[in-house]
Amino acid sequence: MAQDEYEVAEAPWRNTALPPMLWCIEAHAALPIVLWLVHISWPTFALAVAAIAGLTVVRYLGFDARSAYRTGQCFLIRALTEGRIRAVPGHRLWEG
Repeated sequence: MAQDEYEVAEAPWRNTALPPMLWCIEAHAALPIVLWLVHISWPTFALAVAAIAGLTVVRYLGFDARSAYRTGQCFLIRALTEGRIRAVPGHRLWEG
C-alpha cells in the first residue's frame, strides 16, 4: 500500500499543470529579458523590469499570464461596448 503512494508521488506528470517558471520569474517574461540582452539600453531594461513586475503582480493575484490577458481583454471589450455585447451580425444592426 505505501509503495503505491510513493509511485504516484513520483509520477512524471505531477507538475505539468503549473505555469512555466525560470527560477522565480515567470517564463513569459523571457522575451523582454532576451530583448534587453540583445539590445542593452535603459529603455529595454525598463521594459524587462516592468514585464517582470507586472507578471509578478498578476501571479500574486492568482492568475497566470494567459488568463490575465483574457480577463483584461474581456474587461476592455465590455468597457468599449458599454457593457453590451451583441450576438447579432453587423448587417442586422443597421436595419430599422
